[in-house]
Amino acid sequence: MQQLSVLTDFETLIKEVEAQNKDNKTFIDLSKANDFYNELIANGTIKKRGYTLRCIDDYHLLNVNYNR
Repeated sequence: MQQLSVLTDFETLIKEVEAQNKDNKTFIDLSKANDFYNELIANGTIKKRGYTLRCIDDYHLLNVNYNR
């Protein structure tokens, strides 16, 4: 049950940070931007970006000519 404790602690920490920054304009603006971003993802308007860099093993695929 260690994992559940860590998640509970993390949720508590998030709530504390939000409470401490409730009057911080930058924090509020970033929070609104994040909410808007998540809404666009939920609507299917955009896709969530992830780690898109190629590893060294896949780099050779960029130089392969498939139309031989």
